[in-house]
Amino acid sequence: MKTSTILLTVTTLCLMAILKCTAQAAPVAVSTDVPVYEYQSKVIIEGKWGSGPGEFGWGPAFLLSMTKQYKPTSLAVDSAGNIYILDIANNRIQKFDKDGKYLISIPVDSFKGHVGGYCVGRGRTGYCNDWAPKPGEKYDVLALDTLEVEGINIVIDSKDNLYYYLKRTTGAKETGEVWQFKDDKLVGKKEVPVGGSINAGQGLVKDDSDDSVWIFNIRNKSENATKSHEVKENKNYTKQQRENRNKNLKPKIKEAKRKARIYIKTTETGINIVRE
Repeated sequence: MKTSTILLTVTTLCLMAILKCTAQAAPVAVSTDVPVYEYQSKVIIEGKWGSGPGEFGWGPAFLLSMTKQYKPTSLAVDSAGNIYILDIANNRIQKFDKDGKYLISIPVDSFKGHVGGYCVGRGRTGYCNDWAPKPGEKYDVLALDTLEVEGINIVIDSKDNLYYYLKRTTGAKETGEVWQFKDDKLVGKKEVPVGGSINAGQGLVKDDSDDSVWIFNIRNKSENATKSHEVKENKNYTKQQRENRNKNLKPKIKEAKRKARIYIKTTETGINIVRE
């Protein structure tokens, strides 16, 4: 075989090999409709445990009880991207701008006192409602988990109304309250049914179809246990009544658009607010 033929053959084989490798290593197509950086996770707020501006409170319902921890678990974002975080143990809602800069604190009732409990043995003085100790008698406290005031959660509707839901316990009576804020100012309070707790993940929920705000799983002793409470109308609805109500409503059709996900991540030293 002539040298020129051999060189041509080798060149052809090498070229085929290069093309084959290039085809195998071809990058996966990436849509240019959405910037890639929108999907990257970023910590925008690093809040330490504490009570100062930009810090967050933590604590059990009672110092001797570790069965329930009260710390930030609820946040909401307004149309400008401002972030509101319910700081339960510090009795406030903290506001940050979209870049994580602290702005203001809105005072609320959210963490106060304790009622109820269980008592076993002897050894400590404290509070117990299972039996009345004699003057100076000591006992051990097993659990004291019911707060006199317990903050539940917050939501913001499309008109930037901020709604805050809390539960009050007086003796054996439980009542709920919803506080409404506009432009960070309190504009009204109303008594509402009690609807769950932080641990159960229940509380205020915004319905995007009609921009209504509901309290789900309200405690109701009637036969129908599926009632929910519409905050703006201040009415209770069974599941069927709510379905009938919504039949006459025209759902809002919104443009399909990816929204950034913002969530709370607890750390040993505080909380991080993550956007991705």
